[in-house]
Amino acid sequence: MIELLNINNSNLGGVYILRFAPRFFFSSLNPSNLLFKEGFDWISIRLTSESGQVDHESALDNGDSFYNVSITASLPKERPEIDTVLDQYAGLPCVVNLHDQNNRERLAGHHAGELVLMHSSTSGKLTADDNGYQISFKGKQQYKADFITI
Repeated sequence: MIELLNINNSNLGGVYILRFAPRFFFSSLNPSNLLFKEGFDWISIRLTSESGQVDHESALDNGDSFYNVSITASLPKERPEIDTVLDQYAGLPCVVNLHDQNNRERLAGHHAGELVLMHSSTSGKLTADDNGYQISFKGKQQYKADFITI
């Protein structure tokens, strides 16, 4: 018998640190031995509070199962240095590392399939409106984002 237990302690939602790197930054995409090429490292983003999440939706295509993975986040305040980084890597397949509020880390984009970086920004219309970026990494993956040991 398989029993899935109800955990009654903290169950906080949200990703608060997102790190990403285009796949060409790596010499090895093995999650137990992820290696960057010399001179490359993660691009780290501290997210707007309660704005980051990862979604996995299982799907079938011609009998093959996969996951539609979507990682979304908000970054406040439009700035030229952020535009430069996002524009440089937009549309590229990336590896994404997520640190959530439950002190768990996940890794996505290293398995078969690709997660592509896309972004948008807005200045807002009213003073109380959000000014900043919406960042997403989306694609089909053979597996869900892996939990990794931190």
